[in-house]
Amino acid sequence: MNITDNNGNLIAIYQKGNEIEKEKNFLTDNSEEFQFGTFNLPKGEIIKNHIHENQERTITGTSEALVILDGELKVTFFDNKKEFISSIILEKSDSIVIYSGGHGLEVINDCKFVEIKQGPYIENKDKTHF
Repeated sequence: MNITDNNGNLIAIYQKGNEIEKEKNFLTDNSEEFQFGTFNLPKGEIIKNHIHENQERTITGTSEALVILDGELKVTFFDNKKEFISSIILEKSDSIVIYSGGHGLEVINDCKFVEIKQGPYIENKDKTHF
Protein backbone atom coordinates (compact mmCIF):
# COMPACT_ATOMS: atom_id res chain seq x y z
CA MET A 1 0.00 0.00 0.00
CA ASN A 2 1.29 3.46 -0.87
CA ILE A 3 1.38 6.36 1.58
CA THR A 4 1.39 9.77 -0.08
CA ASP A 5 1.30 13.36 1.09
CA ASN A 6 -1.53 15.79 0.27
CA ASN A 7 0.13 16.55 -3.10
CA GLY A 8 0.33 12.89 -4.13
CA ASN A 9 4.09 12.60 -3.53
CA LEU A 10 5.21 9.11 -2.52
CA ILE A 11 6.22 8.96 1.16
CA ALA A 12 6.32 5.19 1.73
CA ILE A 13 5.21 1.78 0.51
CA TYR A 14 4.36 -0.98 2.95
CA GLN A 15 3.43 -4.61 2.60
CA LYS A 16 1.62 -6.74 5.17
CA GLY A 17 3.48 -10.03 5.43
CA ASN A 18 0.31 -12.11 5.32
CA GLU A 19 -0.79 -10.40 2.08
CA ILE A 20 2.29 -11.09 -0.04
CA GLU A 21 1.13 -12.26 -3.44
CA LYS A 22 2.44 -15.40 -5.08
CA GLU A 23 5.45 -15.27 -7.32
CA LYS A 24 7.53 -12.09 -7.77
CA ASN A 25 5.90 -8.71 -7.22
CA PHE A 26 7.80 -5.42 -7.37
CA LEU A 27 5.87 -2.66 -5.63
CA THR A 28 8.00 0.16 -7.03
CA ASP A 29 8.33 1.77 -10.40
CA ASN A 30 11.71 1.08 -12.06
CA SER A 31 12.52 4.79 -11.74
CA GLU A 32 12.56 4.75 -7.90
CA GLU A 33 16.00 5.18 -6.30
CA PHE A 34 15.31 2.25 -3.95
CA GLN A 35 13.46 -0.83 -5.20
CA PHE A 36 10.95 -2.86 -3.14
CA GLY A 37 9.68 -6.29 -4.13
CA THR A 38 8.10 -9.30 -2.48
CA PHE A 39 8.52 -12.96 -3.30
CA ASN A 40 6.32 -15.95 -2.49
CA LEU A 41 7.77 -18.85 -4.45
CA PRO A 42 7.07 -22.58 -4.37
CA LYS A 43 9.62 -25.18 -3.31
CA GLY A 44 12.04 -25.93 -6.13
CA GLU A 45 11.72 -22.52 -7.82
CA ILE A 46 15.06 -21.31 -9.14
CA ILE A 47 16.20 -17.75 -9.62
CA LYS A 48 19.03 -17.98 -12.13
CA ASN A 49 22.54 -17.08 -10.93
CA HIS A 50 23.22 -13.45 -11.69
CA ILE A 51 25.39 -10.47 -10.88
CA HIS A 52 24.37 -6.84 -10.57
CA GLU A 53 26.66 -4.80 -12.80
CA ASN A 54 28.15 -1.54 -11.57
CA GLN A 55 26.07 1.42 -12.65
CA GLU A 56 26.71 5.07 -11.92
CA ARG A 57 23.64 6.48 -10.18
CA THR A 58 22.72 9.81 -8.67
CA ILE A 59 20.80 9.43 -5.41
CA THR A 60 19.32 12.53 -3.83
CA GLY A 61 17.67 11.15 -0.70
CA THR A 62 18.07 8.46 1.91
CA SER A 63 15.46 5.74 1.61
CA GLU A 64 14.97 3.43 4.55
CA ALA A 65 13.55 -0.11 4.66
CA LEU A 66 12.25 -1.88 7.75
CA VAL A 67 11.41 -5.58 8.04
CA ILE A 68 9.59 -6.58 11.23
CA LEU A 69 10.85 -9.90 12.59
CA ASP A 70 8.72 -9.92 15.74
CA GLY A 71 6.52 -7.56 17.75
CA GLU A 72 4.72 -4.37 16.73
CA LEU A 73 6.06 -1.01 15.59
CA LYS A 74 4.04 2.16 15.02
CA VAL A 75 5.32 4.32 12.17
CA THR A 76 4.11 7.92 11.95
CA PHE A 77 4.55 9.83 8.69
CA PHE A 78 5.07 13.54 8.03
CA ASP A 79 5.39 15.45 4.77
CA ASN A 80 8.47 17.50 3.85
CA LYS A 81 7.00 20.44 5.79
CA LYS A 82 6.94 18.23 8.91
CA GLU A 83 3.13 18.12 8.92
CA PHE A 84 1.41 14.90 10.07
CA ILE A 85 0.09 12.57 7.35
CA SER A 86 -0.85 9.27 9.04
CA SER A 87 0.31 6.38 11.21
CA ILE A 88 0.34 2.62 10.70
CA ILE A 89 1.23 -0.34 12.88
CA LEU A 90 3.59 -2.92 11.45
CA GLU A 91 3.56 -6.48 12.80
CA LYS A 92 5.69 -9.59 12.43
CA SER A 93 6.61 -10.22 8.76
CA ASP A 94 5.46 -6.76 7.58
CA SER A 95 7.88 -4.55 5.63
CA ILE A 96 8.08 -0.93 4.56
CA VAL A 97 10.26 1.37 2.46
CA ILE A 98 10.22 5.04 3.41
CA TYR A 99 11.17 7.30 0.51
CA SER A 100 10.65 10.88 1.64
CA GLY A 101 9.13 13.15 4.24
CA GLY A 102 9.65 12.55 7.93
CA HIS A 103 8.83 9.64 10.17
CA GLY A 104 8.87 8.54 13.78
CA LEU A 105 8.89 5.08 15.31
CA GLU A 106 7.22 3.85 18.50
CA VAL A 107 7.59 0.30 19.81
CA ILE A 108 4.09 -0.95 20.66
CA ASN A 109 5.17 -4.48 21.71
CA ASP A 110 8.77 -5.66 22.11
CA CYS A 111 10.01 -5.47 18.56
CA LYS A 112 12.84 -6.98 16.52
CA PHE A 113 13.33 -5.45 13.12
CA VAL A 114 15.93 -4.98 10.44
CA GLU A 115 16.68 -1.52 9.01
CA ILE A 116 18.33 -1.10 5.62
CA LYS A 117 19.29 2.25 4.10
CA GLN A 118 21.66 3.73 1.57
CA GLY A 119 25.12 4.76 2.60
CA PRO A 120 27.50 6.18 3.29
CA TYR A 121 25.56 7.70 6.20
CA ILE A 122 26.66 10.81 8.10
CA GLU A 123 24.24 11.27 11.01
CA ASN A 124 24.87 14.96 11.69
CA LYS A 125 24.28 15.76 7.97
CA ASP A 126 21.67 13.18 6.97
CA LYS A 127 19.19 13.45 9.85
CA THR A 128 17.27 16.39 11.35
CA HIS A 129 15.10 15.77 14.43
CA PHE A 130 11.85 17.70 14.86
